[in-house]
Amino acid sequence: MPLSDDLTRFLSSVHPYDSLPEDELTALAARCSATECDAGSTLFKVGDVLDSLYIIASGEIEITDDAGVQLSILGPRNSFGERALLRNDAASRTATATAPASLILLPAEVLSPLIEKWPAVARFFDRRRPATADRKDLATLPVDALMSRDPLTCMPDTPIRDAAAAMHDRR
Repeated sequence: MPLSDDLTRFLSSVHPYDSLPEDELTALAARCSATECDAGSTLFKVGDVLDSLYIIASGEIEITDDAGVQLSILGPRNSFGERALLRNDAASRTATATAPASLILLPAEVLSPLIEKWPAVARFFDRRRPATADRKDLATLPVDALMSRDPLTCMPDTPIRDAAAAMHDRR
């Protein structure tokens, strides 16, 4: 079976490529390449210029920052390298295989038009935050929206049973 058939089948199981029409997916697979790497191989390091997005078919990739601190461990169907590609900048992370890995390389010159043409792909790679914060998000909700105006308090030595009874009485 030709490599592009295998790539098409694999990409059809990976989001956001699973949203593409079959003919677009086949054309995409024809523009990608596959590579293998051994455990311990560095795929790119901080400061490198990337020319492709990496999609993990099998194996495990560790992403670290410029101080060597682990940021994530990625497995099959995860992609990496998009930050540098989308910013048209050098890599701000290092990617190292922690296990033998099979990777699909999606060239930058293919990724950009894909993002422009297909809204589902654009949404997937859009890392911007919404213009207005979701009022239901606890991380951005003001404290006064959660807190009672007249909170019930007790001393540190108040027995739990008494504190619970007071809470019950005040609802």
